[in-house]
Amino acid sequence: MYLNKKVFSFQNALILGIMIIGAYALSLLFLQNRLPYSALISDIICPLLNITAVILLFYAAKRSKVYGRRIYMAWIFLAVAQFSFFIGDFLWGFIELVLNQEPSASIADVFYLLYYPLFAIGITILSGRTFTRIKQFKMSIDMGIVIISVALIFLTLLVIPIFETMEIISIEVIVSILYVLLDFLLFIALINLIFRLFNKSGQTALLLLAIALLFQILADFLYINFTIFGLYASGSFIDVGWVIGYVFTSLAAISQIKNKEIDFNKYFPHLIDYFATFKYKSYIPPIFAAISYITLIWAYRNLSVEYIHLLEVGVGAIIFLVIVRQITALVENKRLFSESRDEIYKRKKTEFALKESEKKYRQIVENADEGILSTDNMGNIIFINPQVEKMLGYEEKELIGRHVFSLMDRNSANIAENCLGNVKKGNKGEHELKLIKKGGEEIYAYFKVSPIIDNKRYNGCLAIILDITERKKAEKEIENSLIEKETLLREIHHRVKNNMQIISSLLSLQSRYITDEEAMEIFQEGQNRVRSMALVHEKLYKSENLSKINIQDYITDMISYLSRSYPLNYNSIKFKVNVQDIPLNIDTAVPLGLIMTEIITNSLKYAFPITSGRGPANNKFADSADNYGNSGNGSSNPQEVNGEIEIKLERKNKNYMMIIGDNGVGLPKGFDIQKIDTLGLKLVNILVDQLDGNLELLNSNGTTFKIDFTEINN
Repeated sequence: MYLNKKVFSFQNALILGIMIIGAYALSLLFLQNRLPYSALISDIICPLLNITAVILLFYAAKRSKVYGRRIYMAWIFLAVAQFSFFIGDFLWGFIELVLNQEPSASIADVFYLLYYPLFAIGITILSGRTFTRIKQFKMSIDMGIVIISVALIFLTLLVIPIFETMEIISIEVIVSILYVLLDFLLFIALINLIFRLFNKSGQTALLLLAIALLFQILADFLYINFTIFGLYASGSFIDVGWVIGYVFTSLAAISQIKNKEIDFNKYFPHLIDYFATFKYKSYIPPIFAAISYITLIWAYRNLSVEYIHLLEVGVGAIIFLVIVRQITALVENKRLFSESRDEIYKRKKTEFALKESEKKYRQIVENADEGILSTDNMGNIIFINPQVEKMLGYEEKELIGRHVFSLMDRNSANIAENCLGNVKKGNKGEHELKLIKKGGEEIYAYFKVSPIIDNKRYNGCLAIILDITERKKAEKEIENSLIEKETLLREIHHRVKNNMQIISSLLSLQSRYITDEEAMEIFQEGQNRVRSMALVHEKLYKSENLSKINIQDYITDMISYLSRSYPLNYNSIKFKVNVQDIPLNIDTAVPLGLIMTEIITNSLKYAFPITSGRGPANNKFADSADNYGNSGNGSSNPQEVNGEIEIKLERKNKNYMMIIGDNGVGLPKGFDIQKIDTLGLKLVNILVDQLDGNLELLNSNGTTFKIDFTEINN
């Protein structure tokens, strides 16, 4: 719509309206001695301005639907009333210009007269507002005083003089009296509008309508007087009053359409605020009552006695209403006094409760062991409790107004700045920061920061501060102690490993002087067992975690060592390792390493006969070559076999499963693992029990050991 464009703003419409009024007044002034031409201009301009006002009022009504049915119907009544006035203007011009007849007391007056009640209804609906009963009653009394006073003024100064001076009452006079009565109705609507004008939003449209009504009534009053005495002619300066009314009615409609509230203080500094706060409404009834008394005094001197009685009745009614108004005011004042007394009592009670609450919370804050600090939205300190003073060595006046970052070193200030950015978004934060005391000493402080939000806006933050310097010192001491103990423990593992390596080397040296093959094998097995334990300690002191070793690396290194320990054509034996990356503690790794060493050693020695056809026999297991013959599942013919040894280790919930198997010659039928009396297998059984595990032996397609165990936690 064009009305929504910026070019048709309210300010532009106001300037255009003032220009139209000025141009019309200047044209009448220029043509004041040429009545036919001024009448022509008036009969054309007035309907055009009127129809413009009608269109704008109807559009304002359409746009007002969003404000509710009452506002919509009010603007509809105003638009229909203005349309009725437009028809009157049109008929007036038609009769005067086309028919060349006198338009006074014609069909045009019917539509003019219809305008007044319709417009009064629209104004009354538009200015409606809900009040308490006592306010409605007082307003009714005040309006009654004003209405009766205005009626007395009209009767005294206009109506009664007409009846006294004229012997024959013409139709023009009757119509003029009707205009007086309807202007009186419009004046009542204007008074109602003024009484409610500064009590609600949308006051711009109401104010513009009030101005339009005021000029309408003024123009009507002049028109009535000029008509009664036969002095009115179309195109006279009286018409300017109606043009001003049309223009301001249009401006009121535009204000409603654009939802525009004018800041009148911009143009009239403090004027509107003065009228809004000035209790002008309380002065209106006494002023009109005083005017009615003056009117009555004038009537005693200038009017006939027969009319005086009517005026006396009116003044008596005003006196009665004034008395009722005063009684009502006294009752209301008494009520207000009682309410004020109760309000003062409640306020004092609330103030006392607030003081007590403030005292209680101040005691909590001032006696708290933690420092409490508050900042504004820029980070400047606005409050501290005594603990902060004690913590930093400053007095309160030295800290208030300082930026909180000025109490920190650069690194802590950067951390705090990032934290503050998060707090400004409404989140809480906590950090350990370094603070600098007044003397330059650094302390560690734990900050817990909460945002202060008011009306969804960040207004600052509240910080709880705890001095953790002693705790930090203790943590540093513990850390240094742990480093020392870790170094010592690493050294112990290293020395244990070295000692075991020495034992293994001694066994190796001693074995060089042994010629007996069985004794040699016993020395070799003992050396392997020592090596498996030494390897655990080696892995521990090389590991970052001194309490656990990576069992995958351990098994790989152990297999490599055992393969080198039995070099008799074992290139054809392959190791298949499928071990998960599992960390195990020393209490579990040592027995598990010994178990693995015993089983792999026996597979290397006896599962794959190479040159002598050895194999398991007589329920003997891996102790000496004499315990193994050519009986059982072994082959009696020496042969080279492509062997495979598989090692698997995996986690199953809280338990572990280790499987060591080979595809060698297997064990004899009826082999009972629990009844074997060799050291190696006894050691396996003992170590499995130590791991709180279960041992299962499978003798199919070779030999497979399944060990289900748990990690030992001492």
